Amino acid sequence: MSRLTVLCGLPGSGKTTISCSIVDRHGGVRLCPDEWMDQLGIDLWDEAARARIEALQWDLGQQLLLNGTDVVIEWGTWTRRERETLRLWCRAHDVVVSLVFLEVHPHELRRRLAARNELGRNVVIPLELVQHWFDDMFEPPTVEELSAYDAPTPFVSRPWAETDSAFLWEALYLSIHVREGQAPPPRSVVDTPDIGHYLVGFGSRVGDDAQVVVDGFDRPVAAAFCRRMPDDDPGYGFVSADIPEFGMAVVAHLRGRGLGRMVLTDLLARHPTMSLSVDHDNHVARVFYESLGFVAVAEEGTATTMLRRA
Repeated sequence: MSRLTVLCGLPGSGKTTISCSIVDRHGGVRLCPDEWMDQLGIDLWDEAARARIEALQWDLGQQLLLNGTDVVIEWGTWTRRERETLRLWCRAHDVVVSLVFLEVHPHELRRRLAARNELGRNVVIPLELVQHWFDDMFEPPTVEELSAYDAPTPFVSRPWAETDSAFLWEALYLSIHVREGQAPPPRSVVDTPDIGHYLVGFGSRVGDDAQVVVDGFDRPVAAAFCRRMPDDDPGYGFVSADIPEFGMAVVAHLRGRGLGRMVLTDLLARHPTMSLSVDHDNHVARVFYESLGFVAVAEEGTATTMLRRA
């Protein structure tokens, strides 16, 4: 069965890097309008010509997919309508379809484009366009939209590396339980001592460890981390200083696909005795932890401390 990979992102978000990586690893054909236009001597700012090139590429892409060849579309797909047209065609023709959203903050995008402009390439992008794109043109996919696509495969679970540090902080934030009807806390909450102490200086203490799941493009999508907390600075699921507490999270659009069990099972293989704190109203999580051998050992306010022993 062939696969269409749709890249969604603005100029400078890394589409070419990702698409080349996909083809190098898994084969297939890249469809990049900038390259065709450049080879034909067409001004890259000619939007009418770009639309015609993309239409021609999609005609070719459909033929390749129907003949069993994987295709990577590097158009940027700024609108949901454009992405939905591609997804629905794939669903109608038994083609696997994945959407890769390259989310980049405007400040970082301007930095990348400024560096690219300094290289003196044939296209200079005015940096004032960046905010216009975000405000008026770009429709980033929602979690609901992303969940309608097939996940990039295969998923791989591996021990953490220092390059995963930023994602571990993201996982720490995502691990905070938000009760129904409540707004999520600001991201700055991970900077507070009672939350941040799970990861500050992570890797410097004996017992610091984490497991990460990455998708087919080597992007982290799930993580579980553990740390032994001292008696004078306990965490929410503290049992004793020699038992590590852990936290874990899966990115929102990939929940329910077994990635949480994958990443935690692999961490438990190295640390079979661990503890955690789970909110009383988070019944799904509690059942999940119980299925892996955790049992309730204490009640603290609105949460339960659970422990698993080797």
